[in-house]
Amino acid sequence: MRDCLSLLSLSEANVRSLAASHAIRSPAPLDAAANPGQFEAVLAQLRCLLGVPLLACTIKRPLHQGTAAASDRRVPTRRWSVLVCGGEGAETVVVSTRRTPVEHSPREPLGGGDAWLAGFLSLVSGVASAKLPASPFWAGNPPLLELALRRGDLLAALHQYTHGDLSSVSKQELAAAEATWAGKTAALDPAEALAPSDASQELLDRLQRSWLLPIISVSDAADAVPLARALVAGGVLAAEVVLRNDAALEALSRIAKQVTELR
Repeated sequence: MRDCLSLLSLSEANVRSLAASHAIRSPAPLDAAANPGQFEAVLAQLRCLLGVPLLACTIKRPLHQGTAAASDRRVPTRRWSVLVCGGEGAETVVVSTRRTPVEHSPREPLGGGDAWLAGFLSLVSGVASAKLPASPFWAGNPPLLELALRRGDLLAALHQYTHGDLSSVSKQELAAAEATWAGKTAALDPAEALAPSDASQELLDRLQRSWLLPIISVSDAADAVPLARALVAGGVLAAEVVLRNDAALEALSRIAKQVTELR
């Protein structure tokens, strides 16, 4: 199990809720920006209580005081992340990108958490696959973890320059951002926003022209294609298939192959 990666990523609100439910007390309000040391100490306690080797928290704040919450659209935002880790016989390590945050203005604050995980894992999993002798592989390697946190921060910010959960950030674009802002605050300019891919743009165009976006949920995959064809006959251009049961993936596959008019 040396090459297995177990990571739990939380929001700041998650951390507060878990700390309260586990009766972890702090002398001051639990705030990652105002009291970073205290916040990291609570994270370390939670990691031990939850029994996970890696516990991360992604943090966002409005860039300018007095503005709306960082979860609102187009609000200039500063984001960073913190990670506590440890394993059997390993000392607890705390790593943070608080001193090298990413500043950006999201077009839409969606998908940042998934993008952060993708960025973090893309770096760390590559090291894990190299089968380094250290066990666990991240032990004694805070610089690696800080690079992984930074990659996650950057990818989350770049991802939010496109609408919704669709992202067109390429490996080359991410690498260029890492090189440009290495070791310093990344002040991303909205003018650097990435254009959506052709496939993403086609879907966005369809959604803008659609007068209705139906939600498809079928318990029998055989019903999917007739339903989709009926929607197309009624003028529907796009639909969402929700993954709520065992038939959902097969239903989605059949619609994609047999009803190409629907996206």
